[in-house]
Amino acid sequence: MLVVGITPECNRQISDHWVFWLPHYVRVARRALETGARVVGLDLLPTYAEPQALGEFFQLQQDFPGRLVLIAYWDGEKELTLPENRLVMALGVQHLALANLSLDQDAVARAQSVEPLPLKRHGREAWPFLGAELALRGGARQIRASAGQGRAYTNLSPKAIRSLPFYRVLQGQVERAAFADAVVLIGSHSKVDQDLVQTPRADGRPGSLTSSGFGVDYQAQVVNTQLTGHHL
Repeated sequence: MLVVGITPECNRQISDHWVFWLPHYVRVARRALETGARVVGLDLLPTYAEPQALGEFFQLQQDFPGRLVLIAYWDGEKELTLPENRLVMALGVQHLALANLSLDQDAVARAQSVEPLPLKRHGREAWPFLGAELALRGGARQIRASAGQGRAYTNLSPKAIRSLPFYRVLQGQVERAAFADAVVLIGSHSKVDQDLVQTPRADGRPGSLTSSGFGVDYQAQVVNTQLTGHHL
């Protein structure tokens, strides 16, 4: 697993407003795939696509079919939020996966849904979840549930998932070998984006049983659990 994190420093290094970052996402994904990544997941929802950026996105999908995954989000009732429509058309709805996390009653993420959600939308009968979909495309032999209701306990590895700053990859400051044979997940490493999740790992405070972390890092742990087969 390799996380490409969009840190606060990225906003200082990249002059464009984040709404216009689609070309940057495409270039980072291309760099990863051209240097040996198995699959790239974008744990973000691009909402705008300039014509040139859309063309670059379409070409990336043509050059590496099936190796790029974008997210959608289900509100649990009626609404399914997708990336910009033209991106979905260029990518194909079959390459979208749900970014929803499966939280327990105390709002802590311990076990993640790994079986597709029966949801008839946009020509699909069921929608896979991001972690399971990336694991399958990354080479997992099978997706295993362990907690009931199609969920698998997430084995939070004591060793941190490898990560690189997004701007360094964009600026070509990363060795090509970094992406070899990797499952790559691009997402926010900035607290201001509020993509945070509570996990059952103590943060060192007296009496603490949980800690807050970035959603993309938890998604990476979900993938890692299925890829390694080290199930709880």
